[in-house]
Amino acid sequence: MIDARSFVEALQARAGTRVRIELAEAWATFRAGVRGYTGATDARQTLAELLEQASTQGLLVLPRGASGWDRTAQPPLPRWVKLPQARPSAKAEQAGHRSVAWPPELAFVAGLLTCPLLDDYLAVKRFLAAGGRARTPVPMRERSLELFGDEKRLDALLETSAFSPGRLTLELLRCYPVAPPLVWERSPHASRGAPLLIIENLHTYDSFRRWNRDVGEYAAIAYGHGAEFRGTVRDVPRVLECTGATAVEYFGDLDREGLRIPQQADAVLTGQRSGIRLQPAAPYYEALLRHGHRSPTDDTEAIDQATLSWLPASLRPEVAALLKGKQRIAQEAIGLDYLSGTHRTQR
Repeated sequence: MIDARSFVEALQARAGTRVRIELAEAWATFRAGVRGYTGATDARQTLAELLEQASTQGLLVLPRGASGWDRTAQPPLPRWVKLPQARPSAKAEQAGHRSVAWPPELAFVAGLLTCPLLDDYLAVKRFLAAGGRARTPVPMRERSLELFGDEKRLDALLETSAFSPGRLTLELLRCYPVAPPLVWERSPHASRGAPLLIIENLHTYDSFRRWNRDVGEYAAIAYGHGAEFRGTVRDVPRVLECTGATAVEYFGDLDREGLRIPQQADAVLTGQRSGIRLQPAAPYYEALLRHGHRSPTDDTEAIDQATLSWLPASLRPEVAALLKGKQRIAQEAIGLDYLSGTHRTQR
């Protein structure tokens, strides 16, 4: 989970010279930088806690009047926040980082107006001076511990301006992110070339893997682990190789976060240039719309077509109406009872 200071640094990188940040920008920064939450039901609470921590630490200013708060859901969120302006002592800070003889890869540091990440840049400078350019690439947290004495510091820095285009890269630091392995179970009865199915939530994964042991509709069932699938998706090519599956499908909740997870995971696969695309398991999404329990959400965002674009075109209108009505359908509605009693192969 990103800490309050790193979150504010990410806000500053998005704001540039602006001091005031609107709530929509805070949400965008949060979704880009916070890993580990499982969906919209706890996202609002997590964002509220981050902003409160940042305010307590003096990193930003929250509105004082009631009109400055969005109370359409709980907990309330500020409609805007203000970042602190440069301190009068900034000139001394500027002189400090501008007087350093930076190597070519860090020449951008001398041009920064202020340099709150000076200690981090100096650590990278020392690494390069000690022959870091020729080092063997290692997992990111190993390099982070070596450079900063904190194995998670690079995780936080990745969400700040330090890794903006033209600045630091993991390649420069001779390290790479490690994808958590997918949990999966093969079916002994699957036909050659059957697809791999990835399930968002744990209890639905358990039902699907038990059902698939006998019917063998899928080469294997994998557990996506909610929002963590944005990282574990990098393990998909290995699982396909192990199982002999030739395609990969995904099934999750019908809510905004449940659609963003596979959409963003598919973009990761595309970026790997593996030729693999993450396809929606359309029959189960159709079944959710027919049989699922609709419950209210605190989602206040406007509907955007990009969120819906991962679904088949035939399902988008009904899902759009679901989201516009501030409702969601949990995938647990398609569980073991449904699979054992009413499911029919639809391939």
